[in-house]
Amino acid sequence: MFVAGDHADAKERTTDLLKSYGWSDILDLGPLVCARGMEMYAHMHSAIGFGLGQHYGGHFGIKVVR
Repeated sequence: MFVAGDHADAKERTTDLLKSYGWSDILDLGPLVCARGMEMYAHMHSAIGFGLGQHYGGHFGIKVVR
């Protein structure tokens, strides 16, 4: 899961919440301006899902290699 924001406390609380939901890999992209990239990723994810014939969801993922 990606997070971005200008307030360290808010990102920390969000990260803690995501972990409580079961997310184990959370990537902090930096300041709020980076959220624009996250929005574009959502469009790409939808396009890949439709391309795979998995309308309205589906089971696939993208791996970020660090």
